[in-house]
Amino acid sequence: MGMSVYTGHVGQMFKSEIAEKSEEERIQYWKESITDRLSSAEISEIKVFNATEPSRPLTVTYKLKVPNYATRTGKRVLVQPSFFQFNLEPLFKSETRKHDIYFRYAWKEEDRISMVLPEGWSLDSPTAPRSTPLGDAGEYKVAIRLGEEGRKVIYERTMSWGLVPQAIYWPVKMYPDIKKVWEYIHEQDNHVLTLKTTPSIN
Repeated sequence: MGMSVYTGHVGQMFKSEIAEKSEEERIQYWKESITDRLSSAEISEIKVFNATEPSRPLTVTYKLKVPNYATRTGKRVLVQPSFFQFNLEPLFKSETRKHDIYFRYAWKEEDRISMVLPEGWSLDSPTAPRSTPLGDAGEYKVAIRLGEEGRKVIYERTMSWGLVPQAIYWPVKMYPDIKKVWEYIHEQDNHVLTLKTTPSIN
């Protein structure tokens, strides 16, 4: 079961998109928001809460199955633990920019994903994405922990942008530096874990 909670400006943005929609239209809106980047996703039991409640966080719950989310390479399987960033394009793709950069608001993302490895599989030399402070702009922090004797992978990601008011506006001359920061975040979000078969003990 998946759950997404949206507060602040992001929550209000989504509410403005779906407040006037019927329940069926809200469900379809959320299905499309997922299948746009995960075309094979099978989504069911979607429920949208607080779409018209200004003081409560917008909350969406659903069941989700994504066939072929992992990639098999020979005897190994590759999986990206950062599920909510899977298949997202880099924020800044152009090599040059003519205008200043203005983010509409500051925001913070907090993800927690638990994965139970299939029976007979384990992580092969696991590594984690690299966390880094982003100065006044924000922070990127990731941790990967193992539980249940190595069969459960817990991925936690916190990304914040705009810790101080001036961090949402950047002159165009700063574009190369801002682009590098977001390329770094994108690279870490695409970090993969490698699974290998665990030899049976007779």
